[in-house]
Formats: sequence, structure tokens, C-alpha cells
Amino acid sequence: MRFATRTFVSFCVPFAGLLVVSFLAVRGTVMTTVRDGLRASVRENEVALAREQARNETRNRRLLQGVAENPTLKAGLQLLATERDAGDQARNTVQDQLSEICDSLSFDFIMVSGVGGEPLVAVVRDAGGFAPVNAMRLRPPEQGF
Repeated sequence: MRFATRTFVSFCVPFAGLLVVSFLAVRGTVMTTVRDGLRASVRENEVALAREQARNETRNRRLLQGVAENPTLKAGLQLLATERDAGDQARNTVQDQLSEICDSLSFDFIMVSGVGGEPLVAVVRDAGGFAPVNAMRLRPPEQGF
């Protein structure tokens, strides 16, 4: 090998190695920093979403507790539960109350279920107002409000 080639190789190879090692070190540092930043951002978003969800659940619970305190609705439900002879009249009374509640709260659907989770009365928003829903065909969620 000639002297010029040896000199070129002896200077360039270490310099190239230094560049490669530096690039890998900077790349690793940047990747770690970005990954940690993303994790922190995701963590903050999860906390914010959990806080918002808890606030919404609290608001919904208060709203529905207020709805449940409606005296006419209570009377209709009590009549529906106790009087088997007046079932249609009680059901119609409860449906009317649920329609008014849906209209005032801008709900499209509302259902009242029994203690065991069986649907008793439900109404749904229709083109002409609110229509009763056949409660026997409904399968409500296991955990509602």
C-alpha cells in the first residue's frame, strides 16, 4: 500500500467510526426523549379524559336523580307496580311522563326498568313525537344509570 493510501485510511476510518458512533448516540438520545415525551403526553390525556368522564358521570347521576324525583312519574310507577288491573292506564301515564322528560332534556330514548333489570316502559323519539317501545323485546345494558 502506498503511503498516501495508508495516511488517508488511517485518518478517514477513525473519523468515520467517530461519526457513526456519534450518530448512534444522538439517535438513541433523541428516541428516548421523544418516547418519554409521548408517554407523558398520553398519561396527561388519560388523566384529563378520566377526569372529564367522572365529571360527566356525576352530572348525569345528578340529572337522573332529579328526574327520578318527579312526583307524577313516581306515582305512575307505583301504580304500575301495584295495580295489575290498571296496567295500561299506568303504563300510558308513565309513557307520557317519560315523553315530557325526553322532550325537556332533548333525549331520544329513555327507559324505566324494574328492580331485576327487566324493562317496564320505554319511549323513543319518532318523526311525530315520542312513540312507546315494546318493552318485552328490549335487552337493556346490564349496567345503566
